[in-house]
Amino acid sequence: MTEPTEASPNSGSQAVAEFVRRVPLIVWPFVVLAGLRTAVFLINVNGQLSIVLLLMLASYIAWAMLPAAVLLGCPTAWRSARGVTVGVMVWSTVGVAYALVLGVTAFLGPQWPGPDGLWPFHVLVQVAEIAGPAIVALYLGRRRETSTTWPIPLILVALVGTALICFSQASNAIDWYNSRQVAPWAFQDEWGDRAQVLIQTVSPLGLLMLSVLAWSGLSAYRAGEGPEGFWPLITAGTAALIVADAWGYAVAAALQIGLLAPSFYIDSVQRLGELFLALSVVGIVLLLLAFARGLPEDAIDLGGVIDVAPEARAETAAEPT
Repeated sequence: MTEPTEASPNSGSQAVAEFVRRVPLIVWPFVVLAGLRTAVFLINVNGQLSIVLLLMLASYIAWAMLPAAVLLGCPTAWRSARGVTVGVMVWSTVGVAYALVLGVTAFLGPQWPGPDGLWPFHVLVQVAEIAGPAIVALYLGRRRETSTTWPIPLILVALVGTALICFSQASNAIDWYNSRQVAPWAFQDEWGDRAQVLIQTVSPLGLLMLSVLAWSGLSAYRAGEGPEGFWPLITAGTAALIVADAWGYAVAAALQIGLLAPSFYIDSVQRLGELFLALSVVGIVLLLLAFARGLPEDAIDLGGVIDVAPEARAETAAEPT
C-alpha cells in the first residue's frame, strides 16, 4: 500500500521560483510597468474602488501587459516578429507610461506639471494610438497566407465616416481652443494648444486603423488561417474597441451639435458609457488572449508564398523540382 506523500513546505515557493525562471527576461519590464501603474492608481483613489474605477484599473493593467502577451506567446517575437512587437509596444506602452507619469504628478501635488504642462507627451500618445494599430495591421498582414479583399463600398464608408468624425472633432477642438484663450485660469501655451487641436482633429484615424486590423482579421479567419483562435480573437477584440471608441465620438458629436442636453448626458448617457468602458476592457482582454496564443508564421519565412491556401502550398512543396 502506497503511503500518501506529504507536500513539502517549500513546494509552493519552488513552483513560484520555477514560474519566474521560465518567464522571459524581456517580459518583466511590462510586468513592472503594470505593477507601478496599479500601485499609483490605488494610491490616488485611496484604495476606494467603484465599478468604474475597477474597469479603469483593469484597462490599465491589460494595456500594460499587451506586449508581454506577445512575448509570452512567441518568445522569439523580438527577433522573428519585431514589427508586430514594436507596433504593440507603441500602441500600448506609450499610453500606459504617460498615464503613470500623470498619476505620479497628481500624487506629488499641484507644484508638479499637470496635463497642460505635459502636452508634448499627450500629443505623442495620440500619435501612438494611430501609429500602433497601423503598424500591427501592416506586419500581421505580412504574415497572412492569403490577401485581404477591400470592397469599394466598404472603403468609401470607412473614409467618409472617418472624415465626418474628424470634422466633428475639429469643431470641438476649435471650441476648446477659443475657450482657453479667454479663460484666466488656463495655462497659456500657444504651441501646445495648437498642437492639441491638430492631434484631436486627426485622432479618429486611430479608429480607421482599428477597422483595417479588424477587417484583415476577419478575412484571415474566413480563409481558415492559423494559429487556431488567433484571428477570431483579434477580430472580436478590435471590433469591441471600435464600438467603444465610436460611442465616445458619437456622444461628443451629439453634445457639440445640441442633440444631447448636458443634464441628460449626466443622468443617462454617462451611465451607458460605463457599459462601453466595460466593452473596451473586454476588447483588450481578447487581444491579450490572441497574442498569448502565438503569432502566425511569417509568409516570407514560408518561402514567400502569398495568396496561396495552406493546402496548395503543401502540394507545391511536395512537387519534384
